[in-house]
Amino acid sequence: MFRSGAGPCALTACGCIEVKGKQCPSTRMDEMKNYAIIVYWSDEDSVWIAEASFHREKPMPITIYGIKNCDTMKKARAWLDGHKVAYAFHDYKTAGIERAKLEGWAKKAGWDVLINKAGTTFRKLPEVDREGLTEKKAIALMLDQPSMIKRPVLDLGGGKLLVGFKPELYAEAFTRK
Repeated sequence: MFRSGAGPCALTACGCIEVKGKQCPSTRMDEMKNYAIIVYWSDEDSVWIAEASFHREKPMPITIYGIKNCDTMKKARAWLDGHKVAYAFHDYKTAGIERAKLEGWAKKAGWDVLINKAGTTFRKLPEVDREGLTEKKAIALMLDQPSMIKRPVLDLGGGKLLVGFKPELYAEAFTRK
């Protein structure tokens, strides 16, 4: 938002304020901060006063959760790297996973989506543990053996979550972001 007694103000590509097509000296702005700036600037013809306020939101951090050596994880991370997406990696086999986070994912994506029934770890469970699966039982199993969590879980921030890896869904998620 700009107000100026000199007419329209603009923010240039280099992050400087321009008034009437002239760059104001010493007004360079950092991308990641909030600003309220008043610029007093004069040349031989006039004195210009421009006020500018900017709010630049920091992007929500993206975290990919999974297991380092999983082939699907390798594909997902290669996709993110290939598309120059910055992300944090959380290996829940070595670092574990918090109950609250797992329960939050279950609410967003569904516990039945989160548990990897096709995986070896789940198939090796005694039949009594696999039958009559409920959300409570599934969460307990996933906490006890994080290898049972479907991979990857991509937390896009702002409540957005993707479970599993499909390149077309990743592409869609990042074009909407």
